[in-house]
Amino acid sequence: MECAEIFRLLEGEKHMENELMLIFESLETILLRTASDLSHFSMVGSTIVRKTTTSFMKLLQSSLHSEN
Repeated sequence: MECAEIFRLLEGEKHMENELMLIFESLETILLRTASDLSHFSMVGSTIVRKTTTSFMKLLQSSLHSEN
């Protein structure tokens, strides 16, 4: 329910850039969906954001500074 499978994909050491793009696009789609149509799932969205920022901030920052 809170994207545990997706977060497991981020736990590895090395990631290919296109793989990271797909993972973050998936999270984006889920968050946009919960924010727009499924407001009763706002706690799930908050949990996803909190988990992403606390556990994977370094990975997220390195992805944002990518050459591509």
